[in-house]
Amino acid sequence: MRDLADDVRTSRSRPFGWVVLAWVVLALAFALLATIETVLSPHFALWLDELFSLWTTDPTLNLKASAARITGDSNPPLYYALLRVVRIFVPEPTGAIFLSNGIALFSASAFVLWISARAGKPLLACLGIAAFALSGPTLFFFQEGRAYFLSNSLVFALTWQAALIVDDPAVRAPPVRLALLGAAAALSHVFAGLAAGAIAAGLLACGLLGKRKDLVAQGLALGGSATVVFGLWLASAIGTIGNIGWIQFSLADVTTAIVYVVFLSVGKRMLAPLVVFLGYAACLKRTRPMLILFGVAILVFVTLPIAVSFHTPLITGRYWQIGAPALTVALVFLARAFSMPPATPWGYAATIGVVLYFILATVKGFSSARFLLEVELAWSGSDLVAKLAKDCPSGSVRIKAFGFDGSYASDLYSVASGLPTSLFVHANAAPPVSARDAPCPVIGWGEHVIQRGLAPLTASEEDILKALNIEGTSGDVDIVRHPSGFVVLRASTRAFNVTSP
Repeated sequence: MRDLADDVRTSRSRPFGWVVLAWVVLALAFALLATIETVLSPHFALWLDELFSLWTTDPTLNLKASAARITGDSNPPLYYALLRVVRIFVPEPTGAIFLSNGIALFSASAFVLWISARAGKPLLACLGIAAFALSGPTLFFFQEGRAYFLSNSLVFALTWQAALIVDDPAVRAPPVRLALLGAAAALSHVFAGLAAGAIAAGLLACGLLGKRKDLVAQGLALGGSATVVFGLWLASAIGTIGNIGWIQFSLADVTTAIVYVVFLSVGKRMLAPLVVFLGYAACLKRTRPMLILFGVAILVFVTLPIAVSFHTPLITGRYWQIGAPALTVALVFLARAFSMPPATPWGYAATIGVVLYFILATVKGFSSARFLLEVELAWSGSDLVAKLAKDCPSGSVRIKAFGFDGSYASDLYSVASGLPTSLFVHANAAPPVSARDAPCPVIGWGEHVIQRGLAPLTASEEDILKALNIEGTSGDVDIVRHPSGFVVLRASTRAFNVTSP
C-alpha cells in the first residue's frame, strides 16, 4: 500500500517505467473485462431501446435523414452520433454496439491515465480504471446499445479530473478541458449533464471553503459549459420530452431506483463497509476536501431530480446509476489518502479494506449484471423469425407493437430480424388472415407486449390470435412463447421440429 502513498515521488523519479507498468496493468484489466464479457454475452439480446438506436443510426440513410432521426429523440445526440459513425465501418449491429462502447471505455481510461501520469499518479489511475472497468454498471451496460455506457465513461473521466485537482493543489486543469467534458456529458444524457453540474457544485464548494480560486474557476467552467450546452439542446428538443411520460413518481418508485443503483453498483449487504470507510475518512483532516467534493455532488445529484419530478417525473434506477462512477473515484482517492504519511496501521488497514471491497464488488457486480441480463425483456423471437421468414412475400408477417405506429413498428421488427421492412404489416392495419392459408411459415410476431396487458407466457391462444388478427384454431397454429412476446407459426411448421428459443 505504500505505493499509493508514495505515488507522486516514485512516479516523478522514474516516469517512463511507471507509465509502462501502468499501461501493462491497464491492458490486463481490459483483458479481464473481455473475459468476463465473453461469459456474459450469451445472455445478451437486443431490447427495444437497442432496436431504436439501430433504427436511428441506420448507415444506409443520408446525413439529413440520419440527423433528423438522431435529433428527434428525448435523449441528447452524442451516443447516436458515435454509433452512426461506427456503423459505417462495422455494419453488424452487435459488433457496432460493442465497438462504440469500447471506444468510450478506452477513451475515458486513456484520458484518466494521461492526466494522472502528468500529475505523477499513474498507478493510482490504474487502480481507478480497473475498479471502473470491472464494476457492475460497466459489466452490464457495456453490452447495451444505449447512452448509459458512454455517460458512465464521461462521468468517470470528469469526476477523476475533479478529484485530481482537489487532491493536489499543484495540479491544474485548463478551463477549456473542463468545459469540453461538461459539454460532452450534457450531450450524452440528461443525468450525465446533471452529474457534471453536481461535480461542478462540489468544486465550487471546495474552492470557497478552502479559499482556492483555481477550483472556483474550474467549477464554473465545468458547470457553466454543461448548463449552457444542455440548455441549448433542451430548447431544440423540448417537443420530444413527452417520450419520458412512462416514468412514474412516488416513494415506491424512488426507493426502487435507489435499490437498483445499490444492487448493480455495490451489491447486496455492501453498504455497511462503505459507511465504515466514509466514517473513517470523516475523522481525517486530509480527506475532508474530497468528502466535501463528493458530498455536495451527491446531494445535488440526488435532490435535484426529486425536486424536478414534482413537475415532470424523471427518476429511474438507470438514470441515477449514471453517477455511480463517482463512488468508485471517491473510494480510490480515499484509499490513497488513508495510506499517505503519516499513515497509521488503521490507515493501511483501511486502504487494504478498500482494495478488498473493490474485488468483492466486482464479483457481486458480475452476478448482478448476469441476473439483470437474464430477466430483461429482449426480442427473443427475432432469430426464429429470421430463420423461417427469410423467403416469405411482402406483408405476410403480422406484427403487434403496442404504442407504435405501423411504419415505425415495421422498422423495429425489421432491425430486430434483419429482414426487409416490407415483410411486416401491423395487425391493426391488415385484414384478417386464415392460419391455414397463410403464405409464410411465420404468420404473426409480437414483441414487447407485456407492458400493455397481454402477458406472453400466460395469454390464451385465442387472445394472441385475436391480437394479431389471425383466424384459426389451436390445431392450425403453433405459438412459440418467450418472456417478451410470441411467434405464431403455421401448424405444418411442426415438421421442422421448431422449438422455443
